[in-house]
Amino acid sequence: MIRIRPARVEDVGLLYSLVKEMSEYERLPMPITKQQLSLDGFSETPLFQAHLAFVDDEAAGYAMTHGCYTDFEGRGLFLESLYVKEPFRGREVAEALLSEIVRVARDLRCYGVVLNILRWNSRAVKFFQKAGAVELDDRAVYLIPAKEF
Repeated sequence: MIRIRPARVEDVGLLYSLVKEMSEYERLPMPITKQQLSLDGFSETPLFQAHLAFVDDEAAGYAMTHGCYTDFEGRGLFLESLYVKEPFRGREVAEALLSEIVRVARDLRCYGVVLNILRWNSRAVKFFQKAGAVELDDRAVYLIPAKEF
């Protein structure tokens, strides 16, 4: 049985370990600390929301979102991460997490769920395309590192 629920402050350790596992899978650095994750997600004005997935009470994955906004479409929901631990892949955990995120977006009256997918991650590309995601080929993603200012 798959159960999805919002993460709570007492879940910071679990959430941190899942984020760390995902960063290793995606070969990305992880400079954030557990304390910063706690402050950013569970303070009076949280910067993100997270949902945890459990299969038979065992942590199976997470999804992390935050609000976004466009001047011509209004409110959106940005799916920062969706990760399922290896032993739970192929067991509809990702589908359950994504379904919950889409439900939240609808409840918030968002125009949609926005996400980035690493190009090398063909499994993720196929998963999100199957769910109806379309690539916005009229845009490119850029980053201005804060240390540049």
